[in-house]
Amino acid sequence: MGRATWKKWAVVIGGVLVVTVLAFTFLKPSQSALAEEEVRASIGEQFAGTIQAFVHTKQNGVEVYQVTILTEAGLYGVLVDPYSGEILSLEQLADRKQIEPGENEGNAPGNSRLSVEQVKELIAGMVEEDVTIVEIEHRQRNERPFYAVVIEQREGSGKIEIDAISGEVLNYQVEEEPEKGHPGDEQPAQTITKQEAERIALEQVSGHVEDVDLEDEDGRLLYEVEIEIEGQDGDEATVLIDAVTGEVITIIWED
Repeated sequence: MGRATWKKWAVVIGGVLVVTVLAFTFLKPSQSALAEEEVRASIGEQFAGTIQAFVHTKQNGVEVYQVTILTEAGLYGVLVDPYSGEILSLEQLADRKQIEPGENEGNAPGNSRLSVEQVKELIAGMVEEDVTIVEIEHRQRNERPFYAVVIEQREGSGKIEIDAISGEVLNYQVEEEPEKGHPGDEQPAQTITKQEAERIALEQVSGHVEDVDLEDEDGRLLYEVEIEIEGQDGDEATVLIDAVTGEVITIIWED
């Protein structure tokens, strides 16, 4: 086989190899996140502690696992790459001495409780950066002290319950805010005034208005206008008026 023929085959084989490499590159399945159990086990082994909270979220547009772990040294916040398992950051949220009383400090709850500032740091490391803490209240349930925290974040308002001793997240709920209406959307109906109801009633019945009441009849607001009929002693009429539209619904004559 001549040199020219070998060159042609070399070009063909090289092209096939390039196509094959590109095919494997583009057809390779996308990387999936590590299972939560796998990451929990890895973090637990590395830090020899107990995981208090585990959240799959985003920070600055990047997916991360946010882990809060209690160790002998204290309470830590850990950010983990969900795909490689690499630890991105490690921050101590509270010293162990601040979380639990020392051997000679007694068992008074006041000595072991997390401070409000520590709870704020814990929440800031657990949820999105734009979180706003509205209220923090210390409570107790079944002799277990905890902090009830109300927050505002991008998704809506939320409620978090955190163990006051260990920092464990006991409950985390977010209530999504309803979508804001657009200009022109229907607004809640407003009622006419009592004076307008009196005027409408007197157009139907001549006399003296004795009483005007706003009533709710099966979800429909009505004005009941009682009128003493002019020139007829003791005779009365009750005019029922739609409190929103001003429509006269009926007139009840009373002898």
